[in-house]
Amino acid sequence: MMVLCVAATAVLAVWLAAQLYWISQFSRLLRAARASAAIEDDLPKIAVVLSLRGADPFLDRCLKGLLAQNYPRYEVQIVVDSELDPAWDLVHRLAGDCRAPFVRIEPLKVRRQTCGLRISSLIQAVSSLDETYGAVVLVDADVVPHANWLRELVGPMRDPAVGATTGIRWYMPEAHNPGTLVRYLWNAAAIPQMQAFGIGWGGSLAIRTDLLSDANLLDKWSQIMFEDTF
Repeated sequence: MMVLCVAATAVLAVWLAAQLYWISQFSRLLRAARASAAIEDDLPKIAVVLSLRGADPFLDRCLKGLLAQNYPRYEVQIVVDSELDPAWDLVHRLAGDCRAPFVRIEPLKVRRQTCGLRISSLIQAVSSLDETYGAVVLVDADVVPHANWLRELVGPMRDPAVGATTGIRWYMPEAHNPGTLVRYLWNAAAIPQMQAFGIGWGGSLAIRTDLLSDANLLDKWSQIMFEDTF
Protein backbone atom coordinates (compact mmCIF):
# COMPACT_ATOMS: atom_id res chain seq x y z
CA MET A 1 0.00 0.00 0.00
CA MET A 2 2.84 2.35 0.87
CA VAL A 3 4.48 1.69 -2.52
CA LEU A 4 1.27 2.63 -4.32
CA CYS A 5 0.96 5.84 -2.33
CA VAL A 6 4.56 6.80 -3.11
CA ALA A 7 4.07 6.01 -6.80
CA ALA A 8 0.84 8.00 -6.99
CA THR A 9 2.48 10.95 -5.22
CA ALA A 10 5.40 10.85 -7.64
CA VAL A 11 3.10 10.79 -10.67
CA LEU A 12 1.07 13.69 -9.25
CA ALA A 13 4.24 15.68 -8.56
CA VAL A 14 5.52 15.14 -12.11
CA TRP A 15 2.17 16.16 -13.58
CA LEU A 16 2.03 19.27 -11.38
CA ALA A 17 5.57 20.27 -12.36
CA ALA A 18 4.74 19.82 -16.04
CA GLN A 19 1.53 21.82 -15.64
CA LEU A 20 3.37 24.68 -13.95
CA TYR A 21 5.94 24.69 -16.75
CA TRP A 22 3.22 24.77 -19.42
CA ILE A 23 1.48 27.60 -17.60
CA SER A 24 4.70 29.62 -17.48
CA GLN A 25 5.26 29.09 -21.20
CA PHE A 26 1.68 30.07 -22.00
CA SER A 27 1.94 33.18 -19.81
CA ARG A 28 5.15 34.15 -21.59
CA LEU A 29 3.39 33.77 -24.93
CA LEU A 30 0.56 36.06 -23.81
CA ARG A 31 2.99 38.68 -22.53
CA ALA A 32 4.95 38.59 -25.77
CA ALA A 33 1.85 39.07 -27.91
CA ARG A 34 1.42 42.54 -29.29
CA ALA A 35 -1.65 43.71 -31.17
CA SER A 36 -0.64 45.32 -34.45
CA ALA A 37 -2.90 47.48 -36.55
CA ALA A 38 -3.62 45.82 -39.87
CA ILE A 39 -4.58 47.89 -42.87
CA GLU A 40 -7.56 46.65 -44.84
CA ASP A 41 -5.52 45.46 -47.82
CA ASP A 42 -3.51 43.14 -45.58
CA LEU A 43 -6.57 41.15 -44.56
CA PRO A 44 -7.71 38.37 -46.91
CA LYS A 45 -11.28 37.66 -47.90
CA ILE A 46 -12.49 34.85 -45.68
CA ALA A 47 -15.39 32.49 -45.18
CA VAL A 48 -16.66 31.73 -41.68
CA VAL A 49 -18.20 28.26 -41.53
CA LEU A 50 -20.76 27.37 -38.87
CA SER A 51 -22.11 23.81 -38.74
CA LEU A 52 -25.38 23.38 -36.86
CA ARG A 53 -27.48 20.55 -35.52
CA GLY A 54 -30.01 21.77 -32.99
CA ALA A 55 -30.42 25.26 -31.56
CA ASP A 56 -27.58 25.74 -29.08
CA PRO A 57 -28.50 28.05 -26.15
CA PHE A 58 -25.71 30.40 -27.26
CA LEU A 59 -26.60 30.32 -30.97
CA ASP A 60 -28.33 33.71 -31.03
CA ARG A 61 -25.35 35.39 -29.35
CA CYS A 62 -22.96 33.55 -31.64
CA LEU A 63 -24.74 34.73 -34.78
CA LYS A 64 -25.10 38.31 -33.59
CA GLY A 65 -21.36 38.38 -32.88
CA LEU A 66 -20.54 36.91 -36.29
CA LEU A 67 -22.69 39.44 -38.09
CA ALA A 68 -21.08 42.40 -36.30
CA GLN A 69 -17.42 41.75 -37.00
CA ASN A 70 -14.96 44.59 -37.54
CA TYR A 71 -13.58 42.92 -40.66
CA PRO A 72 -13.71 44.25 -44.23
CA ARG A 73 -14.37 41.17 -46.40
CA TYR A 74 -16.00 38.08 -44.99
CA GLU A 75 -18.97 35.80 -45.50
CA VAL A 76 -20.77 33.55 -43.05
CA GLN A 77 -21.68 30.14 -44.42
CA ILE A 78 -24.09 28.16 -42.25
CA VAL A 79 -24.79 24.49 -42.91
CA VAL A 80 -27.79 23.19 -40.94
CA ASP A 81 -28.45 19.47 -40.44
CA SER A 82 -31.82 19.73 -42.22
CA GLU A 83 -34.62 22.17 -42.96
CA LEU A 84 -36.58 20.55 -40.13
CA ASP A 85 -33.83 21.26 -37.61
CA PRO A 86 -34.74 23.76 -34.84
CA ALA A 87 -31.79 25.91 -35.89
CA TRP A 88 -33.11 26.40 -39.44
CA ASP A 89 -35.81 28.96 -38.66
CA LEU A 90 -33.71 30.63 -35.98
CA VAL A 91 -30.73 31.41 -38.23
CA HIS A 92 -33.01 32.65 -41.00
CA ARG A 93 -34.79 34.97 -38.58
CA LEU A 94 -31.57 36.34 -37.08
CA ALA A 95 -29.96 36.85 -40.48
CA GLY A 96 -33.12 38.62 -41.65
CA ASP A 97 -33.26 40.85 -38.59
CA CYS A 98 -29.66 41.93 -39.15
CA ARG A 99 -30.25 42.39 -42.89
CA ALA A 100 -27.00 40.53 -43.57
CA PRO A 101 -26.48 39.92 -47.30
CA PHE A 102 -23.19 38.12 -46.66
CA VAL A 103 -24.82 35.10 -44.98
CA ARG A 104 -25.50 31.88 -46.85
CA ILE A 105 -27.67 29.22 -45.21
CA GLU A 106 -28.10 25.75 -46.65
CA PRO A 107 -29.05 22.27 -45.43
CA LEU A 108 -26.56 19.42 -45.26
CA LYS A 109 -26.75 17.64 -48.62
CA VAL A 110 -24.46 14.62 -48.23
CA ARG A 111 -24.22 12.64 -44.98
CA ARG A 112 -20.90 10.89 -45.36
CA GLN A 113 -20.52 7.47 -43.77
CA THR A 114 -16.76 7.80 -43.21
CA CYS A 115 -16.79 10.89 -40.99
CA GLY A 116 -18.97 12.82 -38.58
CA LEU A 117 -21.88 15.04 -39.57
CA ARG A 118 -19.93 18.16 -38.61
CA ILE A 119 -17.13 17.16 -40.96
CA SER A 120 -19.65 16.50 -43.72
CA SER A 121 -20.94 20.05 -43.25
CA LEU A 122 -17.46 21.56 -43.26
CA ILE A 123 -16.51 19.72 -46.44
CA GLN A 124 -19.71 20.90 -48.13
CA ALA A 125 -19.06 24.54 -47.22
CA VAL A 126 -15.33 24.59 -47.99
CA SER A 127 -15.73 22.77 -51.30
CA SER A 128 -17.88 25.62 -52.61
CA LEU A 129 -15.17 28.27 -52.13
CA ASP A 130 -13.16 29.69 -55.01
CA GLU A 131 -9.61 31.06 -55.15
CA THR A 132 -10.65 34.53 -53.99
CA TYR A 133 -10.90 33.30 -50.40
CA GLY A 134 -7.64 33.54 -48.51
CA ALA A 135 -8.72 31.65 -45.41
CA VAL A 136 -11.49 29.58 -43.87
CA VAL A 137 -12.55 30.15 -40.27
CA LEU A 138 -14.36 27.44 -38.33
CA VAL A 139 -16.54 28.38 -35.38
CA ASP A 140 -18.75 26.52 -32.90
CA ALA A 141 -22.31 27.54 -32.07
CA ASP A 142 -21.47 28.14 -28.39
CA VAL A 143 -18.73 30.67 -29.19
CA VAL A 144 -19.61 34.31 -28.55
CA PRO A 145 -17.18 36.25 -30.80
CA HIS A 146 -16.27 39.82 -29.90
CA ALA A 147 -16.11 42.49 -32.60
CA ASN A 148 -12.37 42.07 -33.34
CA TRP A 149 -12.39 38.26 -33.20
CA LEU A 150 -11.79 37.78 -36.92
CA ARG A 151 -9.06 40.43 -37.07
CA GLU A 152 -7.20 38.85 -34.17
CA LEU A 153 -7.59 35.34 -35.59
CA VAL A 154 -6.71 36.07 -39.22
CA GLY A 155 -4.25 38.94 -38.69
CA PRO A 156 -1.20 36.68 -38.06
CA MET A 157 -1.68 35.18 -41.54
CA ARG A 158 -0.15 38.31 -42.98
CA ASP A 159 3.02 36.34 -42.29
CA PRO A 160 3.27 33.77 -45.13
CA ALA A 161 4.83 31.27 -42.71
CA VAL A 162 1.59 31.10 -40.68
CA GLY A 163 -0.74 28.45 -42.09
CA ALA A 164 -3.31 28.26 -39.31
CA THR A 165 -4.27 30.08 -36.14
CA THR A 166 -6.52 29.12 -33.26
CA GLY A 167 -8.40 30.75 -30.46
CA ILE A 168 -8.86 29.23 -27.02
CA ARG A 169 -12.05 28.25 -25.28
CA TRP A 170 -12.72 30.01 -22.01
CA TYR A 171 -15.78 29.08 -19.98
CA MET A 172 -17.45 31.84 -17.99
CA PRO A 173 -19.94 30.08 -15.67
CA GLU A 174 -23.19 31.93 -15.17
CA ALA A 175 -24.06 29.72 -12.20
CA HIS A 176 -21.84 28.67 -9.30
CA ASN A 177 -22.06 24.97 -8.50
CA PRO A 178 -19.69 21.97 -8.35
CA GLY A 179 -20.32 21.10 -12.02
CA THR A 180 -19.44 24.55 -13.39
CA LEU A 181 -16.42 24.73 -11.07
CA VAL A 182 -15.04 21.41 -12.35
CA ARG A 183 -15.60 22.52 -15.96
CA TYR A 184 -13.91 25.85 -15.30
CA LEU A 185 -10.86 24.24 -13.65
CA TRP A 186 -10.58 21.59 -16.37
CA ASN A 187 -10.65 24.28 -19.05
CA ALA A 188 -8.04 26.41 -17.27
CA ALA A 189 -5.71 23.39 -16.98
CA ALA A 190 -6.26 22.27 -20.59
CA ILE A 191 -5.40 25.59 -22.27
CA PRO A 192 -1.63 25.61 -21.42
CA GLN A 193 -1.41 21.97 -22.54
CA MET A 194 -3.02 22.80 -25.88
CA GLN A 195 -0.42 25.50 -26.42
CA ALA A 196 2.43 23.22 -25.31
CA PHE A 197 1.47 20.44 -27.73
CA GLY A 198 0.33 22.66 -30.58
CA ILE A 199 -3.30 21.52 -30.42
CA GLY A 200 -5.74 23.71 -32.31
CA TRP A 201 -9.36 24.12 -31.30
CA GLY A 202 -11.98 23.62 -33.98
CA GLY A 203 -14.35 26.01 -32.25
CA SER A 204 -12.21 28.98 -33.31
CA LEU A 205 -9.81 27.89 -36.02
CA ALA A 206 -8.55 29.69 -39.14
CA ILE A 207 -6.80 27.85 -41.97
CA ARG A 208 -5.29 29.18 -45.19
CA THR A 209 -7.22 27.94 -48.20
CA ASP A 210 -3.99 27.08 -50.04
CA LEU A 211 -3.02 24.88 -47.09
CA LEU A 212 -6.35 23.07 -47.38
CA SER A 213 -5.56 22.12 -50.96
CA ASP A 214 -1.80 21.59 -50.63
CA ALA A 215 -2.19 19.29 -47.63
CA ASN A 216 -5.26 17.57 -49.12
CA LEU A 217 -7.10 18.27 -45.88
CA LEU A 218 -10.61 17.76 -47.20
CA ASP A 219 -9.83 14.15 -48.13
CA LYS A 220 -8.25 13.61 -44.72
CA TRP A 221 -11.24 15.18 -42.99
CA SER A 222 -13.57 12.81 -44.83
CA GLN A 223 -12.02 9.91 -42.92
CA ILE A 224 -12.11 11.27 -39.37
CA MET A 225 -14.56 12.27 -36.65
CA PHE A 226 -13.13 15.66 -35.64
CA GLU A 227 -11.21 18.18 -37.74
CA ASP A 228 -8.97 19.48 -34.94
CA THR A 229 -7.65 16.16 -33.61
CA PHE A 230 -6.27 13.79 -36.22
